[in-house]
Amino acid sequence: MVNRDNTVVNAVRAEVVKLVTVPSTYLAAGVSVLGTAGIALLNSRVSPDAGFTAVPFGAIGVIVLGVLIATGDTATGVLCVPRRGVLLGAKVLVLAVLSAVLAGAALLAAVPFDALAELGWRAVGAVVYWVCSALIAFAVGSLSRSTVVPLVLFVVNSALVSVTYLLTKVTPLARFLPDVAGAQMFVRGYPAEHVLSPVAGGVTMVAWTAGLVVVAGLVFARRDVGGA
Repeated sequence: MVNRDNTVVNAVRAEVVKLVTVPSTYLAAGVSVLGTAGIALLNSRVSPDAGFTAVPFGAIGVIVLGVLIATGDTATGVLCVPRRGVLLGAKVLVLAVLSAVLAGAALLAAVPFDALAELGWRAVGAVVYWVCSALIAFAVGSLSRSTVVPLVLFVVNSALVSVTYLLTKVTPLARFLPDVAGAQMFVRGYPAEHVLSPVAGGVTMVAWTAGLVVVAGLVFARRDVGGA
């Protein structure tokens, strides 16, 4: 049991060291925090809601981190941590914690501090949205074994044209897509009909996240080291 605990701790420590020693981590963190705050300022911060309009855009930073963690140096990681479940779990844990910290920092930068208490569960929902977005990007990156494809897919959908939002105009089933459902946790007056309630939306996004991470883990466990 001691050896197992040491393996887990060492795997987590290794993932943390990787993150703090690569420039992309700081770039993604800057995009997340400063991007969210900047959009809120452009909206003149006329209300607490102004900061929440930037939540999907700010999540781009943690989405980038999720993809990079999933696709970067995985073969070496498998060689250093042969137990793939431990390796994957360490990556997921570190990514989730970092995403939550960045989400909290972004909200503090974008929303007046005295308004956070008033926003209550919506602030928590925004943090959950960021964490789930990062983990979904991680799972897709792991499954595709590609950096470019998931980055283009998620960045375009978050920053340019939201394909998932456009789909809500075509079919009510689009309300069950993870980002549309998750947005209900913090958005007021979402511009689509038949959207889920905040609780249902949160449960739906968390379910998507858990399912994709589990599938990614199962696939990852069956890959050969050279294809990891």
